[in-house]
Amino acid sequence: MKQGTSGAADANYPVPFVGDVFPMVQQPGADVTARVINPLVRAQVATLTLQANNCRAISYALRDRFNFLGQRLEADAAFTEKLVALKNPQDFALACTEYWRGAVADYQSEFASITKYMRRATDNAVVTMQDASVDHPAGAVKGE
Repeated sequence: MKQGTSGAADANYPVPFVGDVFPMVQQPGADVTARVINPLVRAQVATLTLQANNCRAISYALRDRFNFLGQRLEADAAFTEKLVALKNPQDFALACTEYWRGAVADYQSEFASITKYMRRATDNAVVTMQDASVDHPAGAVKGE
């Protein structure tokens, strides 16, 4: 049985339906599509666009990350070989200092690169959501 806002039962609707949960869908007319379906499609398109942009940014960041890790492994191997050839503690201290300076600079550069990709993804997300909501504000969905 359907119950409307008055709470009265209607024998024409055998399935219980409480209140006007979906008032736009209950109203007959061609404008239901414009008011209900179109905003949902726009929201889905915006969501898919966000996902595609995020996947692209993550793939770029991961590609750079794996390149970086390869370079760091090569640097670590070269450092190990260099340590084997050292003859005194002063050379050891100098080699370690140079290694860590290079490592810190490499990691700083890598984190800057990751930040750039994530910032670009965030900026794209904001633009996508703004574009999805500019032409059709939330009030249009409610029929206002």
